[in-house]
Amino acid sequence: MAKTNKNADDTADAIWKYFDGIKLKLGKPVYTTLTEADAFKRSAKGQLFHEFFDGFMWKQVKTWVKDGKTSEFVKTELRMDKLSAEAMKSSPNLKYYNEFLSKATNEWAKAGKSIDDVKKILGMEKLSADAIKTSANYKYYDEFMGWSALRWVGDGKSIDDVKKLLGMDTLTTAAFKLNANFKYYDKFMTMRVGGWLNSGKTTDDVKKLLGLDTLSADVMKLSPNVKYYDQFLAGRVNNMSVDDVKKELGLDKLSGEAFRSHINRKHYYDFLALRKPDV
Repeated sequence: MAKTNKNADDTADAIWKYFDGIKLKLGKPVYTTLTEADAFKRSAKGQLFHEFFDGFMWKQVKTWVKDGKTSEFVKTELRMDKLSAEAMKSSPNLKYYNEFLSKATNEWAKAGKSIDDVKKILGMEKLSADAIKTSANYKYYDEFMGWSALRWVGDGKSIDDVKKLLGMDTLTTAAFKLNANFKYYDKFMTMRVGGWLNSGKTTDDVKKLLGLDTLSADVMKLSPNVKYYDQFLAGRVNNMSVDDVKKELGLDKLSGEAFRSHINRKHYYDFLALRKPDV
């Protein structure tokens, strides 16, 4: 029979008593009597066991993610499948379940799972847009959508493709920005603007990509995509000369009222305001 390491047990006990002393000073509850399980947890052997168990479970989480296990499977493995939502919050295994979902969101995006697929996995398929935001699993839905936006950029998805994926392709201009998925469209578009700036796209190229090339100045101002046109122009003209900026913005041959009413006039004035004076 293995001998008990009395010194180690005494040290562990002393540490817990120290913590209990601090709790008492703060007016927080401490154990007055310990169950057998509590006593084991506080012992040196108990500490070693829980460290081993913790390390094993983190590895198990990675295996579940790699094997594509469902959230229901993981709940069952963690003995959480029969717990109420409230009881789950106090489960010692909740941290492993949360870690599984957090890691799985990236894998779902990589695998090209649809938004509907993930809603079903997270138990959201019957929830309204407002109810999804208050769901216990919204955090993981949000993470998945963020990873998906990044993947769409990497895959070279068009703006129209992304609108369809987000269910925003038939929305009116007024409803577009109010849609629950607009934040993911915005993330995708902001990354696309960065790509256009790095690839040397022209103003006319970007206008066409954004569907702004056939719009009048007044209608263009109402488009949800004018924000990304503005972002592109701000980055594009940053290091140009005054004459180059005028030409890039289509202002080089304008004067008087035509110049003052042009949609790009504000970008020209922004450029002048930020431009360092010649020394």
